[in-house]
Amino acid sequence: MILQATLHVNVDLCHLDYVRLTDPFQLFTMNLNENFQDRPSSYLDLTSSVNVVATGTGHVTAVVYWFEFDLCESISISTLESVLPWKQAAVMMKSCDIDLVCGQKIHIKSTLKNSCIGITIDNNLEEGS
Repeated sequence: MILQATLHVNVDLCHLDYVRLTDPFQLFTMNLNENFQDRPSSYLDLTSSVNVVATGTGHVTAVVYWFEFDLCESISISTLESVLPWKQAAVMMKSCDIDLVCGQKIHIKSTLKNSCIGITIDNNLEEGS
């Protein structure tokens, strides 16, 4: 069997030397209080697409993600905070040949299927996209 897998690694941005190429953007929103009523949960199979503008110049090697939970109006938990035991994760871009220039638009497509996150990047956006 031949297999090509996406590599996800645990990272801690507080202790990692990196160059941020975009501002943070939202991949998914999930309502964990969803009423299923004889159907599978919608958050077991999600897709999203977002256009993002590069805020820096460099070569894309990974997309870093983290989770933010709003438990109620006054209580939120974010795995971006260094005080928590949970850290961030990164999807390593295999054979990604994307160099970004500040101001360039890119398209990020994300999938979440049975708790597996997939991310692809397209930097061939036409002007006005």
